Amino acid sequence: MGSMKKLDLIRSLVMFAFVALLMIPFVSAQTQLVPNQTLEDQTIWRREDPYSLYEPNLYQVSLDTGHWTVLIDILNIDTSPEVNITVANDIDMLDIIAVSGSGWGNYPVVDFNIESDNTTVYILVHENSLDGDTIGVYDIGVYDDEHLVITATTTYQSQLFYQLIVALVVILVVILVVAAQVIRSRQQTNELSPQPKVQVIPAPQRAIPERYQSKTEVDDGLRMVRIPTECPKCNAPLSHESIDWVGPLEAKCSYCGATVRAKFEKI
Repeated sequence: MGSMKKLDLIRSLVMFAFVALLMIPFVSAQTQLVPNQTLEDQTIWRREDPYSLYEPNLYQVSLDTGHWTVLIDILNIDTSPEVNITVANDIDMLDIIAVSGSGWGNYPVVDFNIESDNTTVYILVHENSLDGDTIGVYDIGVYDDEHLVITATTTYQSQLFYQLIVALVVILVVILVVAAQVIRSRQQTNELSPQPKVQVIPAPQRAIPERYQSKTEVDDGLRMVRIPTECPKCNAPLSHESIDWVGPLEAKCSYCGATVRAKFEKI
């Protein structure tokens, strides 16, 4: 019986040592955070790697009474890791204070309240993609409301900034494409619509505006004007003989009486 008791005792000690060894990496992995300061260049690993090699990142911080926010700023631009944050009162994550999100996806922000000063909380950051295949580098910090406004411009909103840039580029491309189509359609319309044919004829002195008469008296070539070859109303052919000048640069069709306006050729 004595040997059996010794054997049971040895087994118990071995089991206790095994459990203790399993807990050592988890406990030793915790990193101390300072309130309202950013801890830079933290790495999150894939869960799809051998699970025995994967460890979430554990942080410890002492906070005073108030409202606090944990912010994770993902530094990867092309392939961003997806993370989830758990805040708890104990290192085993049994007494949970807040969780940044539920389900798979990226939840880099969580806020919570602390009821008393010098409260130690533990923050667990783990890879949270559906396939467990994201990896990357991030900055992390715990901020009160006063420091959150300043920090958010360079941390939490960095992803929104890149999304805004992409959206602006897409909008700009759409505007350019639409503008190009409008210009092209107008050019095609101008090409398809027939341009009125014009002819150059001499206008009598009475058809010249008063302010130009002194010039045309010196140079008869300045009295040359352009008029349509056809009446814009009845399409009758127009010529020097088939129009009656009724005013400055204004003639009348002899067939239908429609007004025909002339333009100087040189002036």
